[in-house]
Amino acid sequence: MTATFPAIVGHPRPKRSLAAAIAGTPGHAYLFLGPTGVGKHSVAVAFARALNCARHTSGDSPPSLFDDQPSLPAARGDACGDCRSCRLIDAGTHPDVRVIDRLTGADERRARAPRNISVEVVRAATIDATRRPEMGGRRVYIIHRADELSLPGFDALLKTLEEPASSVTFLLTAVDEGLIPSTILSRCLIVRFGPVPRPDLKDFLVIQHGAEDSLAERIARAADGSPAIALELLADGAEGKRRLGYFAEALTLSRAPVADRLARVDALMRTHSGDPARTTELLRALTLVWRDVVLAHTAQREHAVLTGLQPDAEALNRALGLDAARDALVALVSAKRQLDENVQTRMALELLLMRLPVPGPAG
Repeated sequence: MTATFPAIVGHPRPKRSLAAAIAGTPGHAYLFLGPTGVGKHSVAVAFARALNCARHTSGDSPPSLFDDQPSLPAARGDACGDCRSCRLIDAGTHPDVRVIDRLTGADERRARAPRNISVEVVRAATIDATRRPEMGGRRVYIIHRADELSLPGFDALLKTLEEPASSVTFLLTAVDEGLIPSTILSRCLIVRFGPVPRPDLKDFLVIQHGAEDSLAERIARAADGSPAIALELLADGAEGKRRLGYFAEALTLSRAPVADRLARVDALMRTHSGDPARTTELLRALTLVWRDVVLAHTAQREHAVLTGLQPDAEALNRALGLDAARDALVALVSAKRQLDENVQTRMALELLLMRLPVPGPAG
């Protein structure tokens, strides 16, 4: 668990909002909403670090958190990074800061991760939250992907949010707001995160990670606003090739007739079975391909993600047109929702591949 404020790229508005909370009175519950991999969890850990840093809790100076200039040192008032509290948070062993996700409390012998965050883990956290902080700061509970809580888990959490202790802050992160009950939403301060702009992501790779300018530009395009994906692509050439494989598969499926698409389902199930993340990657690649088809129609080529596939996107656009491309994006959103609702992967893929527009023969 690391939390270096200057290293967090993008999100100036959420950073200002949280800096104001540090300067005043922090809320007892926050919900960080936004796409996967854009930095919600990193900001949550950084916020927890600042709430518990000895420099801040001793009242030495007002906070000027989340420095947006990565070449500068942390400003006075930021979490110092040197006190015992900061070091324990970095090590993931702080007694007052806990991260909860689907793997928390899970049986390591299970072949797959649980689908939901354990209600028993949530109940244990709510009991723990009634105790005073051991190190004099605040008890902070970061619930990663709170939209993966079960209904009993939400019910257990709600009881604590209704009567919060003054020294406790819950930080929930989520991708899908629709999966969070209204009773939880109404008791949280909602902080929205979006994709990191491409220029910011490129600068992040160049300044903080030493990437060459041209490589950083290509990665920033392919990462689609996600620092997490960008760092994966930068760190692992094999990972980059794997993702390019998804894009190639997505393009092949988009150009194929329905019969050929359905014939590919067996192969897809063999390679993706037991790994929902791989199906998610394929859906993401399909979405980016069809997004670029729309951009090709609207002449906004500079915003295309898959620049190497731009001629193919333009060919699909000529064969299908803008309305068909929009229909494809609607079908992809529907497929993602079906998978989130536990529809069988094969059924969701077959329905999607039948719904995607089919280009006519080249004329």
